[in-house]
Amino acid sequence: MSKGLAFLLASLIIIASLAATSPSVARAQQASWSRSTWILLPAVEGTSGVVTNTTITLSYPGSGQVTVSDNTGPAQPSTLYSMETAFMVAMTYAGLNWRYYNLNVHINVSGQISGPSGSFGVMLAVYTLATGLNDTYLHRFAITGAVSPSGLSGPIGGLPYKCEAASSNGLGIVYPVGNLETGIASCNDTDQVPVAGIVDALVKVLHSYRFNVTLSVEPLPMFNAVMENVATGFINESTSLLHGVNLFDEPQPLQGEVEGYINASEQDIGLAEKFLKTLSYAAASYAFTAYINALAANYTVWAYRAYQSGEGLSQFFSSQSSAITSEAESLIAQAVAYTNSSNGLAYDELAATAFARLADSIYYAGYASSISQEVNVSGAYLPAYYLGVAKARIQSAIGWLIAANATRGTGPLISPQFVASTASSVGAFTDTAIRYANSLISYYVQEFESVGDIADAQVLQSMENDLSFLVSEGDHMLSQGYYLAAIGVYEDALTNALNVIFIETQSFSNPAVISAYARELEMEYSLLGSALSMRGLSSSLDASYMSYATTLMPSDPQDAIYIMESAVVDELVWYIGAVGYSGGEPQAVSTSQSGPSLGATLALVLAAMAVGAMAVAAISLRSYKNYIRSVSRP
Repeated sequence: MSKGLAFLLASLIIIASLAATSPSVARAQQASWSRSTWILLPAVEGTSGVVTNTTITLSYPGSGQVTVSDNTGPAQPSTLYSMETAFMVAMTYAGLNWRYYNLNVHINVSGQISGPSGSFGVMLAVYTLATGLNDTYLHRFAITGAVSPSGLSGPIGGLPYKCEAASSNGLGIVYPVGNLETGIASCNDTDQVPVAGIVDALVKVLHSYRFNVTLSVEPLPMFNAVMENVATGFINESTSLLHGVNLFDEPQPLQGEVEGYINASEQDIGLAEKFLKTLSYAAASYAFTAYINALAANYTVWAYRAYQSGEGLSQFFSSQSSAITSEAESLIAQAVAYTNSSNGLAYDELAATAFARLADSIYYAGYASSISQEVNVSGAYLPAYYLGVAKARIQSAIGWLIAANATRGTGPLISPQFVASTASSVGAFTDTAIRYANSLISYYVQEFESVGDIADAQVLQSMENDLSFLVSEGDHMLSQGYYLAAIGVYEDALTNALNVIFIETQSFSNPAVISAYARELEMEYSLLGSALSMRGLSSSLDASYMSYATTLMPSDPQDAIYIMESAVVDELVWYIGAVGYSGGEPQAVSTSQSGPSLGATLALVLAAMAVGAMAVAAISLRSYKNYIRSVSRP
């Protein structure tokens, strides 16, 4: 057999593993079963590390229930919800509907378990149980990492202690590539394996053959034409706004911020014009950020003028926020009737994106109003920026609706039942991801409050409120039967949750770390996209996201990673819908294994599975702030 043919067959086998089995056939073949395995999770007790034996049991039939316990009772919410997410991610990548199964995780320690760092190991264990991969390799390592909703392994705390514990027990250690610098500096384990996510771990931990799947989807000419027009519109609006900025008498700190917004806007206008005829979506994205910065410059000046006239800053921002919120809500009300029917895959995807942008507008308008309560006049530029984002989001939503209309009837027609099933399945997935994110926020809030850092605790609390708003908005749309709107809002919630769960560390300035996560996201995107393409559901929108990320990578790699995550989340949303619609259950193979009792007799009171909690809380807050300052998709 030629190498080319062998590679093609291997790729098809990998992609086909994501294809769901017909539920009617699968159910006829199966009886009830239960499968178990064990893994070793490193944790921290005080200033030393320990390794805990954890048993994972997957059973069929089930109802999607996940239970997580230690020897004293149920685990804390941050651990429970992280492992619920791990379960859903593993089953989704295995091509299975988690709602047909139950998962039980028992951590063999006595004491309080909290934090998410055991979740990546649990995800790998569930994946082996669901797919039939032999789990022997898992037993050679202590595995740590916080799983993200897309399958990434996010940075954790306490790695030096966990390395020490693994080494002293004769184990290698698997840890997030985001901890690469601390791993190299402080991990004496000779068998250390940094991984970026599920695809990377399949090769490095489970010894699957290394593979490469590259997805190429032809862009839609109508979409490109609309994006070119959107870019041109944002360029013109930005130029007009910049000409109207008056920097006559603002105090110097404020004037410096306004000048920064103006310079950033002018730079992005130049980039938009550069890509206008070659990568229209990238051009629209740069023009969009130019428009945000131009708005931010003007809102800062207007806020100062209002302050000079005797109007309070919070009153100014509150009134502007209310006006933007009303405009967004009005557009949502009009759009739900206009879009509540399927007119082809491209139409459905673009219309859902419009709703995501409108939800984002309300989200950022509320955030601007909230933080304006805490700033004085010299800090007016900050809520002004978020107000600019909120206003720009409305304009971008209109662009997405125009694009949806331009592609009406393009591509395969999707049944209304599929759209409704997707909304329901994605809603359940998003609810779990948001509970996961909010539990981490509560976890971090406690850490900040314990050291008297009330200001940062309040910022984190507002993050929780924002995420809860998005998921409740999606649930409302779902309950009203506005399925495309619900999908869009849930997708926006998932993207925002990612930036709480998947936090940046200082190592994200390391090109090797950025490169590893970029490769992982490219593979996740290609695998999910290939599986969707086999169903006729390929997305040119996500291909545009990935192309835009490529243009960003040299100058702003962190923002490029955010854009790539967005593409993967969008692929994941529709793939979850496909699996939920068609079922997907494996043939029954009953296996059960019990592991060694490493640490089983220890009476441990573990402060967290992801210790270094205070440091992680601070990093999470910084990561979220960076994210909301780098909104760069129209």
